[in-house]
Amino acid sequence: MRPLPAVALLAAMVGLAGCGVFTPREPEPPDASKSSYTPATEPSVVVDNMRSAVTQLSPETYRRSISSEFSFTPAAPVASGPVWDGWGARAEQSYFSTLAGAAQPSAQPELTLEGGELVSLSASRYTYEARYTLRVPHARPGEAPTFDEWSDFEVSDEPTWSRLKAAFYE
Repeated sequence: MRPLPAVALLAAMVGLAGCGVFTPREPEPPDASKSSYTPATEPSVVVDNMRSAVTQLSPETYRRSISSEFSFTPAAPVASGPVWDGWGARAEQSYFSTLAGAAQPSAQPELTLEGGELVSLSASRYTYEARYTLRVPHARPGEAPTFDEWSDFEVSDEPTWSRLKAAFYE
């Protein structure tokens, strides 16, 4: 077998260059599914991650902010019903992924936590209590530390987070 002459090889390279193989491609849009998760070194970082997950509608950050033993206690007005039976980490992740997918394209979600108090229950367990305002414009009507329990309480006539979870759980 004879080696190709240099002229044939050069002609092939020029031909390829003419086809756009060596031209820069269009940049891809940023990956919206990238996580903004900050490795949790202390409990306050978990709270910050949860706020980031909601405001950026990041299912990955949300998933990493709750433990595998997560439990949720819904607000009293919507606490009855089969949707809450066995609600754990899987249901929580499912609800949030569905909510993120249903958010309006120009949505600017907001989670405001007021008067938050972080209390140490033990060396590895904390409780965080705060008043919250949650706004997520959506298309439907109506070994690091993680959250492993969440209790929702109705404190005004405003809809609770429990109602939103029930509506978006699949």
